[in-house]
Amino acid sequence: MPTANLGDALRLLKLIPTDIEVHRYAKLVDPKNSGTIKFEHFLSVAASLWMNPAQLSGEAWAAFLIFDKCNTGRISTKLFMKILTAYGLEPIPHNEANKIIKKYSSKSTDTIEYGCLIRAWLK
Repeated sequence: MPTANLGDALRLLKLIPTDIEVHRYAKLVDPKNSGTIKFEHFLSVAASLWMNPAQLSGEAWAAFLIFDKCNTGRISTKLFMKILTAYGLEPIPHNEANKIIKKYSSKSTDTIEYGCLIRAWLK
């Protein structure tokens, strides 16, 4: 596999490495910078990133609970926009955040029920 495709291939498997992680793994499995990765090395990288669904779900819930101080199961769309576009190692662009918010927000309450979001993302 071309080394340049490592991140895309991992994301096709629904793994979510950061660009920094992809770069680090690429250096690890292609130390001579040949431009190709052996399949067994790709599998090793994928296995190191894989989380079982229960662990991934637990981490997602824990992350949302940090922002849900009243434990309501909801966060405001304004706060969610800030989370998506300002926090973390790789914040996403506002236009991408708007698409997610539009898809998962309640128009009447201007909130996101993050349990629904987590379940959808884990499918």
